Amino acid sequence: MTDAEKKLLQAQHQLEEAQARDRVKERKARTRRLIQEGAVLEKVLPEVRTMELSALEDYLMQKLPQHKSESSQYGTAHLGRRENAAVVCLLPRQA
Repeated sequence: MTDAEKKLLQAQHQLEEAQARDRVKERKARTRRLIQEGAVLEKVLPEVRTMELSALEDYLMQKLPQHKSESSQYGTAHLGRRENAAVVCLLPRQA
């Protein structure tokens, strides 16, 4: 194996390692976001702690407006401070 081939292989491995680190970082960020959103949900609706996941999903589907395609009448607005930006409320769009 020539020196150039070794360097190329090393560069490929470094790229793969960097991509793996990025995937781990993204997964950890998603996990943190999901935990925070669940905590907010439990704070606002304490009864969800005792619900089965399927019952919670059904409850939320009934209470929240369904996502509409391109002509949605709802926009989104973030509530709370920046670190709580995962809390989203659906509000009617202003005409």
